[in-house]
Amino acid sequence: MSARHASRVTAPAIAAALALTLLGCQPGGPTPGPSASTPVGESPSPAGTTPAAEPSPTETTPSREVVVANVRDAVMSGDTAALASWMADDVDFALAATEYGGTFGPEDAATWIHDTFPVGTTWDFDLDESIVADYADGDYATWFPPTVIVGRTVEDDPMVIAITVPSDRITGVLIAIEEVLYF
Repeated sequence: MSARHASRVTAPAIAAALALTLLGCQPGGPTPGPSASTPVGESPSPAGTTPAAEPSPTETTPSREVVVANVRDAVMSGDTAALASWMADDVDFALAATEYGGTFGPEDAATWIHDTFPVGTTWDFDLDESIVADYADGDYATWFPPTVIVGRTVEDDPMVIAITVPSDRITGVLIAIEEVLYF
């Protein structure tokens, strides 16, 4: 290889090495190693931050009563952000007596609920067990597991919502824009 070609190969290599060296000096570059002020065995925190606290051993999954109360409140208030915060990443959603349904993210599922039931809708979530049993005996039985929260609007032609909450997150929502559609 001639000297002229060697300088062409060396110049890009030097430029790349210089760029990598300067990259380490940029904000967001590699975090410096432990210093005299960092105890041995601990990593330093980025400037201006403190390490995240370890979760408290007393933090637990909310009780069923807390989850149910919060979901009911979110539906009754029309607060989509609060409702979405109780949803799993994937929520099975269906609109009774239609072909419409699928898996949605929390925000989309909460928006569907909000858009279906006008703000100010009066709800009854304390339905008699026989009413819920009648819903569960119909075509939508799989939407009524023992952990379902069922609400019905208080009006002449009630609408119904069945919210599946197997633990601390909503995993399914079935809406009937007319109660009769469950039968």
